[in-house]
Amino acid sequence: NPLQSTMGARPLWKSTDSGATWTPLDDLPFAFLEAVAVDPGTPTTLYAATTDAGIFKSLDGGVTWKPANQGITGVAQVLTVDPRHPQTVYAASGSAVTPGVVYKSVDGGSIWSPIDSSETAQALQVLVDARNSNNVWICWNSGASKSTDGGDTWTDVPFPGTFIDYLALDPQMSGAVFAFSAEKFGITKTSPTIPPYLWRSTDSGVNWTQITSSAVFPEDQIG
Repeated sequence: NPLQSTMGARPLWKSTDSGATWTPLDDLPFAFLEAVAVDPGTPTTLYAATTDAGIFKSLDGGVTWKPANQGITGVAQVLTVDPRHPQTVYAASGSAVTPGVVYKSVDGGSIWSPIDSSETAQALQVLVDARNSNNVWICWNSGASKSTDGGDTWTDVPFPGTFIDYLALDPQMSGAVFAFSAEKFGITKTSPTIPPYLWRSTDSGVNWTQITSSAVFPEDQIG
């Protein structure tokens, strides 16, 4: 007999008109949603990563959900569906106090296997090359790594900026990558503040070119 019988804030909403209107999805088996991934070939197939109940899968556009956690230890906060092979799904976990782990499923989330880990970093993104599914990228909060064999082996990505805060892959050109380097605040005159920049690589992160203008955000215009 709670005073408030339903949650005031719904964790998941759905639009069928390109975002003009939204409808909340109620009766969800989770409350704290971290990420949603959609099967690009079958948009009614969804995956949800939650901090309170693990990973779930829906086959009817979010009306009903079933747990899809077998093989995952801890909480997953990142989800990515391979655009060329949608039965292949990646998930990642980790926090400031728990090791980061990247998982892979080749059967639509039924069984997951760990493919990479870090004792000190949290996974922020997992990305799959839309032109070559063997190329997989992980953006950690301490750097980035990539695999050219679907996650079997990994190498660190060299980066000339402060550190990679966000990655984006060009869906039309394999090997074309954009990176966002976060701002580094200076403490002394000999270590001045370094503004955020965008970088671009056309060879899968081997070489990077800085886009000349620093990234500008709305708050930079205030004052």
